Amino acid sequence: MTDHAESGTVIARTRLAEFIERLAPGADPTALATDPPIRTRQGHPVSLLTRCHDVSQARLRHVIRRGLPVIMLAEDTAELDPPLRDASGWLGSGALAAPTVLVLLTDSDTGLQGLLPDDGPDLTARLSHDAQSVPAGPAELTAASPAELADVIDDALTALAGGVKAEPAAAEHKLADLVPVTPGAPYAIEPVLRRLLDQGTFIPAAGRPVAELATGFGSYAGVPIAVLASRPDHDHGRLTMAGIRQISRFLALVDRLGIPLLSVVDSAGIVWEARPDTLEGLRDGLLAIQNLRVPKYVLLAGDAFGTVGPLMGVGMRADLVSAWPRGRIAADPDVDAAGSSVLTAARAGLALDVIHPDETHTWLRDLVALTTEALG
Repeated sequence: MTDHAESGTVIARTRLAEFIERLAPGADPTALATDPPIRTRQGHPVSLLTRCHDVSQARLRHVIRRGLPVIMLAEDTAELDPPLRDASGWLGSGALAAPTVLVLLTDSDTGLQGLLPDDGPDLTARLSHDAQSVPAGPAELTAASPAELADVIDDALTALAGGVKAEPAAAEHKLADLVPVTPGAPYAIEPVLRRLLDQGTFIPAAGRPVAELATGFGSYAGVPIAVLASRPDHDHGRLTMAGIRQISRFLALVDRLGIPLLSVVDSAGIVWEARPDTLEGLRDGLLAIQNLRVPKYVLLAGDAFGTVGPLMGVGMRADLVSAWPRGRIAADPDVDAAGSSVLTAARAGLALDVIHPDETHTWLRDLVALTTEALG
């Protein structure tokens, strides 16, 4: 038993050292809290906390008052409770505008579920043997090794900081060749997002990833943007209850970070499930998008059937809803889909403009410029 415990300690310390060396070369992996703050490889000043259970409340207050992103490192789930709950009272209190990231340097899910409070860190990162698979625990960012995880977190901080301010190349303005003309035809949304955002950047970040949604962060003209998008190539983007709950969680994070939301809608509706919490989940999702306090840019890229439109921002206090010509809105797809078109949305006042896919860059550029100017 002793040998096993010592072996686990050595592995944990090795992972910790590998992570810190990659994130910020030269930083001390034995320090409980970095003072002064460290800089990541991509130049972001951050506060780093290790061994959370040993960090005093006074030290925690000092770190938070810096106003910098906070990265909390936990070597195993034993560190999460109660220390994380104590820390989350500060990290989730609204006292810190910068993002907070919990890094769990273990690939075990044992004890993880239920330990992450709703008002805790903004992002959770963890190791995963298969970084492409859906993580069993509630983690937004995953990677197969500590070094790769450090790069993923650095990329996420870059996206949240606004990325690199650069006008996309002329060839990258064309989106029409990625999207079928026929309404309802499937296509992959990730290539569209990468071509639309600065330098092809799109950082996936989904608490419990669901197949019908793409959620994440990117930037446009140097302004950080949160992205909520349908996946039309998965059951025509139909939302499950897991997807609706994911929308609520993601929008809570976006509201906390205070960055604009780009919602790209192309979904054939909702897959209704006979569950006691179905109506409650639907209500929470509608309230989340309606009460979102950041600018909302909604693009009707295809279908918005049934309640999926309001859930993703159509008609819910959006700053502007524009549509591609293939867009359709129908309250009941079984009855109305055949006769619906983007003109239906325009007549109902749900879509204020119809744009060609290749004009999407200009549309988003103008919206970003207008809202950032209005916000000062």
